[in-house]
Amino acid sequence: MLPSVFAQQIVVEFTDHTPVSIQENSNLLVNQRLITPGNNISAYRAQQLAFAISSLIEEAAQPFGYFSTSCSVKNITTKPQLIYHATCKMNQPVRINSVKLSISGPGKHTVESKLSTKKMALQKNQIFQASTYESTKTQLIELVSRLGYVNASTQSSTLKIDPAKHTADAHIKLETGNLYSFGNTFIDQNVYSKSFLHSMSPFKTGAAYDDQLL
Repeated sequence: MLPSVFAQQIVVEFTDHTPVSIQENSNLLVNQRLITPGNNISAYRAQQLAFAISSLIEEAAQPFGYFSTSCSVKNITTKPQLIYHATCKMNQPVRINSVKLSISGPGKHTVESKLSTKKMALQKNQIFQASTYESTKTQLIELVSRLGYVNASTQSSTLKIDPAKHTADAHIKLETGNLYSFGNTFIDQNVYSKSFLHSMSPFKTGAAYDDQLL
């Protein structure tokens, strides 16, 4: 982690072939980690920043599957803004080599039958993206929660990335936890009959809990 002190914003401009998502993430990361001390910056300091920016761009590319990016960064101007130009060679991206889903817990069979008709966002041969990996786990949790397993977890999941082989292996481990169900419904009012109000309820006592029905 590089030290940060209060200072002016750094702008990094890229060649057109650098993906926009990586450009945006790079500028975000650079301005989180590197802030220059005031408006009077020496040529030596400007060059130091260029080296640091190059490393941060390479780091910012990793969540998008590029783990062997190499960048050349040059300072264009220091006033009124610090502007740098980056030329990056993205090289071969990491792709999903395998996706394994393991389900355990009391809801194992129920969840497996439900998932048999669902397609996960994370698929083999895709370019690895951290956001897709995370959204796949979120998708599973949301689906299982709607089946009544509100304490489901994917915390034991593993992701193995091999930059040298350009592969990523995801093992998503879904623990369902116990099934929750709706209990008795109590309505504190004296206008309508209880049987009438209960007949309008979207759920019945003993049905699997689903917060979408509340």
